[in-house]
Amino acid sequence: MPDHHLDTSEVEPYRNRLSGIAFTTEIARKPPSFERRLIPSLLRNSALCFGCGPQNEAGLQLEFQMLDDGRLETRFRPRAIHGGWEGIFHGGLMATLLDEAMLAHLYLRNVNATTAALEVRFAAEVRLGDELLVHAWESSRRGRLHTMEATARRGDTIVARALAKCLTGKE
Repeated sequence: MPDHHLDTSEVEPYRNRLSGIAFTTEIARKPPSFERRLIPSLLRNSALCFGCGPQNEAGLQLEFQMLDDGRLETRFRPRAIHGGWEGIFHGGLMATLLDEAMLAHLYLRNVNATTAALEVRFAAEVRLGDELLVHAWESSRRGRLHTMEATARRGDTIVARALAKCLTGKE
């Protein structure tokens, strides 16, 4: 097997954009497509975070709270800048909204994790200006793997749901 050398020079141009996220490097020998991976080892919140940063005018600017039943809750109303098709909330940003809620659930419990897999199911369109109520919770944990779920509702209607596998760093 050839000796694998990790060239970190390709990461350097992005360091200033990472808003304080420190990285450790892990080399995977197999399969070759995963020879280089960057894994966050220390996560710090950023005022410019797209999901919750209050200074990111184009972002979602989410505020989270933990409920007594263990779920996380946030409310969101998409603005014109969040549009896809005319008048419709962009589906990729819906996925981001649900992902942010699931990771915030872990973060608020002092669990630093990253999304390893994300599945989003869309049930109804969301118009710009619709108020959404988002809930996220942990459905299971096995070692470093946290299985998270989230829903977005408009009134009593679930408009999207997500399932994510989130990994913590090595202990």
